[in-house]
Amino acid sequence: MSKHGNMEEKLWDYIDENITPQEQAFISKLIESDQEWKDKYNELMELHRLMQESIEAEGPSMRFTRNVMEEIARTQLASTTKSYINGKIIMGITSLFMLSLGSLIIYGTAQINWSNVRNPNQPVDLKIVHIDYSKVFNNAYVNIFIMVNIVLAFVLLDMYLTKRKQAYQSK
Repeated sequence: MSKHGNMEEKLWDYIDENITPQEQAFISKLIESDQEWKDKYNELMELHRLMQESIEAEGPSMRFTRNVMEEIARTQLASTTKSYINGKIIMGITSLFMLSLGSLIIYGTAQINWSNVRNPNQPVDLKIVHIDYSKVFNNAYVNIFIMVNIVLAFVLLDMYLTKRKQAYQSK
């Protein structure tokens, strides 16, 4: 069995020309001189010929690419953002952000010591108005509130820039 298996391997390499010229000459002599090698060679050559005649590489039809592209064009692909982002949620986040920002401005304005303004008819000199920021930013809740607002601002900025990028790419 191993002799025939080894013989077949060498004959297939000989048929496929995957051997060195010295090995090719040696196997050629074996085929001419040994009847067993000659019979096996003829058998493998017949199998090789049948395989080449019967096996044809089938390619796709000439319109394959066009058919695929037409089928894709027929299907309506949903926009990925529309499928998982609700507009009402975005409006809610925006409203919360604006309300938070407005509250922060009102709270900061309420902390201004307006008694230092001398004449109401004169414009306010900012050197006179003193704001004690330690009262505003010393509270942990205010700091958390500000950080949440900053994160929400970045989210909104990202959404805005992504929307502009998609609009630009779709043109």
